[in-house]
Amino acid sequence: MRKFFALLILAVGVGGGIFFTIASKGDWVLGCVAVGVGLLFTAPIAAAVAGVGGRGGRSASRIGGAGGFPSGGLFKGDAPIRRWDR
Repeated sequence: MRKFFALLILAVGVGGGIFFTIASKGDWVLGCVAVGVGLLFTAPIAAAVAGVGGRGGRSASRIGGAGGFPSGGLFKGDAPIRRWDR
């Protein structure tokens, strides 16, 4: 449902540019610029509504890093096991 609202917001931005093109009696260069400006302003709003973009790795920060252990490891001096170390 959030993606629907995000696409709806983007459609409003594009629609505003197209409406401006029609109102300016068919100047298509100015209309393309208006569509671009409409997308420029509505894309961040749509991304915020859909939850796209934000800070990644929220689940990794909850469990203490990518390895699942605190940053110090289990024991003092342990090096974290990487995927390529296996």
